[in-house]
Amino acid sequence: MLLTKTLALSEVFASIQGEGEDAGTPAVFVRLAGCNLNCPFCDTKYAHAGKASSVEAIVEEALRFVPRYAVLTGGEPLCQDIAGLACGLSRAGFYLALETNGTFLVPEGLFDRVTVSPKSADLVQTSGDEMKLLWGIVPDPEEMRIKYPDFNRYSLQPMSGENTSEVVAYCLKNPQWNLSVQVHRILGLR
Repeated sequence: MLLTKTLALSEVFASIQGEGEDAGTPAVFVRLAGCNLNCPFCDTKYAHAGKASSVEAIVEEALRFVPRYAVLTGGEPLCQDIAGLACGLSRAGFYLALETNGTFLVPEGLFDRVTVSPKSADLVQTSGDEMKLLWGIVPDPEEMRIKYPDFNRYSLQPMSGENTSEVVAYCLKNPQWNLSVQVHRILGLR
């Protein structure tokens, strides 16, 4: 039985995962509203506000789509208590991924995949499947990899087309870092 808790939801939609190791994978995105940061480069500021939705309604909305790979994203999903939603989606047969800024500790055992995309050099969540760092957030990404060695993969993502060549050059010199581009944006998808 699902909890009847209400969450602030921005949107639920199907697309392809456009970033990181799972780029190209068909997915259902559950974008929760709210964020504890106010980054000037945020590309989802519209997700700072949302509508109240029950866990059951969110799971039902996600089930309307064919992919059974769900990505909880935001804003910052961990600004809310999402344990009931994670359990509901898992029970409904979804492989469950979380994208977080790393400023909250991720509850253990709820997610199949955890991607931390830091917006500063200080993290509370210091491990996961992937650290996906935006180029320019810290002076030297390698310092982040050394400071936080407990990720399975390290990806660098350009913040704009203008710095893609810098990111490629960095990855070529530091092959422990992988290039992550926003494939969905290139293709004109959400």
